[in-house]
Amino acid sequence: MSNFVTLVTILVLQVCAGACQNRIVGGDDIDISKVPYMLSFMLGGSHACGAAVIGQEWGITAGHCATAYKRDPYKEITIRTGSSIVNEGGIVHNISKVIWHEKYVTTDDANDIAVFKVEPKFEYSDVTGAVGLPEIGIPFDEEWGRITGWGYFIPDDPIISRKLQYLRLPKMNMEECVKDYAGLYKVKTSDVCYGFKQGGRDSCRGDSGGPLVSDDEILIGITSWGKGCAEENSPGLYTEVVQYRDWIKNKTGI
Repeated sequence: MSNFVTLVTILVLQVCAGACQNRIVGGDDIDISKVPYMLSFMLGGSHACGAAVIGQEWGITAGHCATAYKRDPYKEITIRTGSSIVNEGGIVHNISKVIWHEKYVTTDDANDIAVFKVEPKFEYSDVTGAVGLPEIGIPFDEEWGRITGWGYFIPDDPIISRKLQYLRLPKMNMEECVKDYAGLYKVKTSDVCYGFKQGGRDSCRGDSGGPLVSDDEILIGITSWGKGCAEENSPGLYTEVVQYRDWIKNKTGI
């Protein structure tokens, strides 16, 4: 692996230096056929972040996952679909376009969202398909969300999971969430908060950019940031997708 690729890999895993650790701890194995929208966002052929299929040519991830590749994303990034095993199987796609939110802020991950176009197109099958997108003004079940990813499965142990993991998390009251992070990090109006007050189960490094999906298969959020992994009073923060629905449509046509 080149020095540049190594450097960018470190940037992906530490791009938010503390607050935005690419944050599944306490999860279980899941087959890709149950979550066919799940993607591995790869750098130099190795998993770096999660992502999700939203259309036959388009995927979605966190802005901070994509930002580290601004030097030459079209050479460094590839996308793997249709596999439960990290860095193996499925189909690998190149990307032809990356669009970061125009108001993405690296210092506090405001507007932490990006979309990307793949080639060849995703081939829809039992193991590859799009997640549903929320529509403004149309309610859906968001009391619980399911996260998926290949991120660290033991807190502070830099070993990603070979098999795809999932975990269901309850939605938390935003006032409580803001209180949990008071004096530490800024919880933004574009964030939505999911997790357990007691900790023990959470997303972790390598899960950033991955989808948080409702029980009725609607994309609630994109894994964004949090304090550590599975710590008490440190729930995960996710970019709330419905707030960016018009932006997604404008950039992708979906």
